[in-house]
Amino acid sequence: MSLFTSGERLLASLTDFRDKLLLDSEDSYDQEEDYYELQESVLDSIETEVDFLRNYLIGWKAKRLQYRYAKELGVSVEKVFNVGGTSIVMCLIPPGSFEMGSPKDEPGHDEDNEWPIHEVVITKGFWIGKYPILQIQWQAVMGKNPSYFKNAGLSAPVESVSWYDCLDFCKKIGMRLPTEEEWEYACRAGNPGMTYVGDFDPLVRDILKLNRIAWHGENSIVSYDINTSINSRGRGTHKVGEKEPNAWGLYDMIGNVYEWCLNDFGLYSRGREEYDPSNFIFNVSKVECPAVRGGSWLTRAWKCRSAERSYFEEKEEGFHDVGLRVVKPIEDKGV
Repeated sequence: MSLFTSGERLLASLTDFRDKLLLDSEDSYDQEEDYYELQESVLDSIETEVDFLRNYLIGWKAKRLQYRYAKELGVSVEKVFNVGGTSIVMCLIPPGSFEMGSPKDEPGHDEDNEWPIHEVVITKGFWIGKYPILQIQWQAVMGKNPSYFKNAGLSAPVESVSWYDCLDFCKKIGMRLPTEEEWEYACRAGNPGMTYVGDFDPLVRDILKLNRIAWHGENSIVSYDINTSINSRGRGTHKVGEKEPNAWGLYDMIGNVYEWCLNDFGLYSRGREEYDPSNFIFNVSKVECPAVRGGSWLTRAWKCRSAERSYFEEKEEGFHDVGLRVVKPIEDKGV
């Protein structure tokens, strides 16, 4: 029996035990109060373990898919691309499918923009940046650093860059911005929950699970000096890679900075969608409101979700909480 199968069986056993305990607790109101509180405490502990194991197995499965795809291509799951006078570490994303959007009962769900949930099939793998583009990388390629939060350091994500600026940057390095489909698929890494480590309760003040993976509006206080021309209330960007990555090795997909996407923000449609990253047809003139994904140091916790979408009509402007991540489609074997 494989370790993965053992984990699945353990999850099933824990879930079954939890369900039986829940049924028992419904009949235990006539028991002593101390007994009832103990039962509630045990249930909370089991629920935590079930949640952890479930999300761990989802991540394990995704990582196994990634390594198998890398073996098929004869490459590593990570690759350094030396382009435009800088180096960018990128992670291999395997082909697969996912449910794009969010269920109506998900906290923060936006029915106008995240519904209906629809299946997207990614028919070919692609490379995506392990981190958002850094200030030092932007400076090396473009000759300047436009970031508002320069004091965060050159290893913090670049921001205050417009969508058009990002297209220019990508052209110089022979890459492109991710589409919304690529971004959400890569972010989830197989996890259908609110984030790549599962669900969290945005109404709980400490939001410990989200804090593990993201810098957001409730934990992004900084120690460096901030220009006072905006009221950030002491918050700002942070050095990348300080939070937990997803199963495919990607950091800061949630929080720190929003990330520009290549395609136009539009309403979802029903039905299955097949998508080939190496054959994406892009027309700049038809993009009116580029999408941004992932939430940022400024946003409330409920907006830091895999499915959350927003956009900016001002394509020529940069924003203090918007940066970018780059993609390179796989056109030849492993390239």
